[in-house]
Amino acid sequence: MFALLLYISDIENRHSLNGASPAKPLEQDVLFNCEPEAQIKSQGHGQNKMFMKKLSTFLLALVACIGTISAQEVKNLFEVNGIWYTLIEISGNVNAWVTYHGWSPSEYKEYSGHVDVPATVSYYDNTYDVVGIYDHAFDGNDGLTSVTLPESITHIGWGSFKNCTGLTSMVLPDNVEFIEPEAFLGCTGLKSITLGTGLKDVNYLAFKDCSALEKVTCKAPTPPVLVYYAEWPEEGDGEVQFIPNFANVDCSQIPLYVPAASVPLYYRAEQWKDFKFIKAYDAATIVIDDEEATAIAAESSVDIAWPAVDNAVAYIIEIRHNNELICSMTFNAEGIILSATYAAPARNRTDNKAPAAVQTTNGWKYTIDGLEANSEYEYTVTAKNSEDGVIYTKTASFTTQASEDLESVQPSNVRSQKIIRNGQLVIERDGKTFNATGAQIK
Repeated sequence: MFALLLYISDIENRHSLNGASPAKPLEQDVLFNCEPEAQIKSQGHGQNKMFMKKLSTFLLALVACIGTISAQEVKNLFEVNGIWYTLIEISGNVNAWVTYHGWSPSEYKEYSGHVDVPATVSYYDNTYDVVGIYDHAFDGNDGLTSVTLPESITHIGWGSFKNCTGLTSMVLPDNVEFIEPEAFLGCTGLKSITLGTGLKDVNYLAFKDCSALEKVTCKAPTPPVLVYYAEWPEEGDGEVQFIPNFANVDCSQIPLYVPAASVPLYYRAEQWKDFKFIKAYDAATIVIDDEEATAIAAESSVDIAWPAVDNAVAYIIEIRHNNELICSMTFNAEGIILSATYAAPARNRTDNKAPAAVQTTNGWKYTIDGLEANSEYEYTVTAKNSEDGVIYTKTASFTTQASEDLESVQPSNVRSQKIIRNGQLVIERDGKTFNATGAQIK
């Protein structure tokens, strides 16, 4: 994942589209392709420490730079239908970016109410795609209440919506790949934010102090990288404080909606896992109409689905083989695993299983693997209320699929034995070991 940091000199001569001629292109600046540092520790004393602080601040700006592409502002500021733009050339392509009016973002603050950004804009008989929100474009415009962005937008600049306290909701297009530092910092009236499918990186403090947030939706299948901000101690020795993107936001009380298949990924992802209620926004795509618990078996795994039960606070799934308990799992009402116990001790870990069930149209679904192929199992799903009373239960059986590949590589007259090793099914035959798909392993 790379965060795209745009460093372009401030505009020396800004003007509106009133007959003035475009200015001479500015000197070439640089766009950096970067990725976040995993960790920075406080080092040094006195001058050495001050040097390290400055160096680390610089490195945070560059953020492990690995490549550059040229960027150049090629025209001065111009205004069309109440929106101000600047033209920027990147790798030979000239496109329009929404920007602010005047010498600095605080000079005019002209944006208020609703702003509808178009996909293209014309300037001196040329038409340009609008691809980005320039650094501090809407910064401090507290009268701004809503903004509609076109799908052509790929980049949200540094502090672009900073301190827009009147902004209540925001939907970023699916083509947005990068959100720069402090993009929505201080948007204290922001109640909901929707991030698109193409988002890759969110730079530091992008949503700091968005304390009114009630709902966050991220449609990206892979959790975007959320970059920490490293704050150094002012004096003496001490550890660096790493401030998260959603600083001063109570993520434990805000639902995060993500793709159904990605729920387990977000529960594991750094910073995203701070949200305690991660749900599927597209649960309707996983259609399970059964009002009873069901089991769909594969060769070495089974999908157990169960309906949401009124007043249930816990769901317990138990799987048995030959009357022997293979695993027992307990989920809360949100589908999050509370506990899991396996017959194989090596599987009683938290790093080898998804931390939550996937939401379906009428309940939840969870995949349990490590089962023996071509074998019959019994499963029980139980729902309990807050008084530990059973309010729903179902017991049924399923049979895992046979492993055809394994039979094709083994003579039928050679004895084999199936065993569980580290919680996984393996087959030993003729001095060799195979997994459930028939591939030989050591």
